[in-house]
Amino acid sequence: MASEAQKLDELKKALFHEELEKQQALIQKIDSLSKDLAEERKKNQGKQDPFVEEVVDRVAEVMPERLGPSITETLKVQIRESRHEVVDALYPILGKLIRKYVQQEIQTLSERLDEQMEKMFSWENLWEYIRVQLLGFKPSVVALRKATEPEIQEIFVIEKDSGLLIGSYSRESTVDQDLISGMLTAIKAFLEDAFSKQAEEVEVIQYESYRIQIRTFQRFYIAVVFTGIFTHEFQKKIDLLIEQFLEKALAETTQDANPQELYSDQLKSIIEVHDL
Repeated sequence: MASEAQKLDELKKALFHEELEKQQALIQKIDSLSKDLAEERKKNQGKQDPFVEEVVDRVAEVMPERLGPSITETLKVQIRESRHEVVDALYPILGKLIRKYVQQEIQTLSERLDEQMEKMFSWENLWEYIRVQLLGFKPSVVALRKATEPEIQEIFVIEKDSGLLIGSYSRESTVDQDLISGMLTAIKAFLEDAFSKQAEEVEVIQYESYRIQIRTFQRFYIAVVFTGIFTHEFQKKIDLLIEQFLEKALAETTQDANPQELYSDQLKSIIEVHDL
C-alpha cells in the first residue's frame, strides 16, 4: 500500500508540478502581504486614511445642502402630526420659564415699591404724603402706582443704512450707547431675516424689565427704551415726543450741524418741556 501511495504522489507531482509551485508561491505571497498589512496597521494605528478623511469632509460639506431641506420638511411634518406630544414635552419647560419670569417681575416691582415708599416718607415728600392722606388714598396704593408708571430711560436715533448712533438721550449714564445701538441694529435685522419679514419692521423688543419700542423712518429709526407698565396714555406721550423730534430734526438740520449733538439736544429739550 505504501508503494502505491508513493507512486500516486509521484504521479501527482509529475502531472501538477507547475500548479503546485504556483500554489506554493501564492501562499507565500499571501503570507507576505498579510505581514505587510499587519505592520502597516500598527504604524497607522490611531491615524485616519487620507482618502477616508477626504470622503468624510466631502460628505460633511454636501450633506447639509442635499439632506437639509428633506430633514427640515420631515421635522415639520413630525411636529405637525405630533403637536400634542410636543406641547406635553414643552409644558414643564415653559412652566419653569414663566415662573422664573413672574418671580423676577415681582422682585423688580418689590424693589421699586420699596424705593417709592422710602421717597414718600422722606422729608422732601412730606407734603405729598399729607396730600395723599387728605385725599383719602392709601400711601401703599399710591406708591404701587408710581412704581409701575412707565418711564423713558433711553432714546436712540440710529442711522438706518449704517447702524451708527446719530442721536441719543439717557436718563442715567449708560455703559456704551454706541454698543447698545449696534446691538439693537443687529437684533432688529436678525429678527426680520429669521422670520422672513423684510416687508415688515420690528416694533417692540422685550428685555427683562425693559421694553424697547422702535419706529422706522426713511433715513433712521428711533428706539425708545422704557420701564413700567405700558398704557395708552404713555403711548400718546411717545407719539408726541417722536412727532416733535421729527419736526425739529427737519427744521433745524443743516449741512454744517453735527447731527449727533443736534439730535441729542433736541431729544433732551423735548423731554424736559413735556416732563416725559
